[in-house]
Amino acid sequence: MTSRHPDEWLDHCPPASALCLLTDFDGTLVDFSDRPDEVLVPAELLETLDELMNALNGAVAVISGRRYVDLHRFLGNKAGLMVGSHGAEWPLARGSEMPRLICPPFPPDALASLHRQLGARRHLNIEHKGASLAIHHRLEDIDAFELAQAVRRTMGAYPGWLVFAGHRVIEMRSTQVSKATAAAQVLSLEPFARRMAICLGDDVADIDFFDAVASAGGVTVAVGPRVQPHAQYALSTPLAARAWLRKLAGFLRPAPR
Repeated sequence: MTSRHPDEWLDHCPPASALCLLTDFDGTLVDFSDRPDEVLVPAELLETLDELMNALNGAVAVISGRRYVDLHRFLGNKAGLMVGSHGAEWPLARGSEMPRLICPPFPPDALASLHRQLGARRHLNIEHKGASLAIHHRLEDIDAFELAQAVRRTMGAYPGWLVFAGHRVIEMRSTQVSKATAAAQVLSLEPFARRMAICLGDDVADIDFFDAVASAGGVTVAVGPRVQPHAQYALSTPLAARAWLRKLAGFLRPAPR
């Protein structure tokens, strides 16, 4: 498990013109909430993202399991690019409030089956995201392995869908997309192309995200303990991540003339 702090990397950090930022959202930039729609976005985070947008000439991307519309609602124009539903939802146009899907939507029959199977468990929150599905169990102390196995049995009837467990959540996404494929696509676009990526993430869905960024020569930073073995550097909490990004923004700020 890595214990290296990303401040070590700042000692030989390239100039802002050679960098871009790719980051997860929940558990990375903001703390988890028992209910996903009640997450708190600190004002200082928005200010930091604004500074980084200016320093990096817009090369700031948020790649999340969240729905695109939720990312836009929480962050507005504080990221140059937002990609939702684990890489399935992209903006219709630059800055658009609405997404376009690049994979099939979550099967309605599978959604109905999961509701029949789990609907009586009132502390489970089934979040339909259009192109993906999340079953949150933050309000109930349950056997997460048993829940994941039950969901996998149901989803076995629907090829092309991956079931994976995150922090108090079971998620499903199309095998056609991932944060890794999204990262590779983002890094082919302007103003991200030919820049070294700084990548932050916190959960199992971010492991292939880290791998894609590292293989492109980027820097990976785990937030919290879950994926530290898969990253080059580590920060303890979203609070620590926000503080480090604020420090990075100050480091990249042009010196006064």
